[in-house]
Amino acid sequence: MSSKRQNQISKFTDKYREFAFESVKTSVYGWHLEAALRAARAEVRGGQGTIARLMATNSENRAELARLTADETAWQTALTTAAAADAHGVALSQRILTAVAAAPPTQDGAVAPVLAGALSQLAAAQDGRVKP
Repeated sequence: MSSKRQNQISKFTDKYREFAFESVKTSVYGWHLEAALRAARAEVRGGQGTIARLMATNSENRAELARLTADETAWQTALTTAAAADAHGVALSQRILTAVAAAPPTQDGAVAPVLAGALSQLAAAQDGRVKP
């Protein structure tokens, strides 16, 4: 074989080796990228599952918060109503006690007229129709 031909074959072989090496290198790098992409996609799917669970929990928490807020409003209304009724009862009791204490001794007796008045006031406060 001539040296020119050997030189051509050597150049061709070198280029083929270089091409083969680059192909392998590219394949390995491509495989690495594909593996990294698969791993990233798996992480994204896991993250999407986590996000879905957190959103469901958040939705449940918001519903519970709305229920608790409604409960608090109902309790506050009941408390305000009870406080008003209590204040009314205290004021009524105070008026009755004041009237009894201020009654002259002549109104005292077996069935004291002051007691009859106090009972009438109690009956009226309870919206009763009982007359002593």
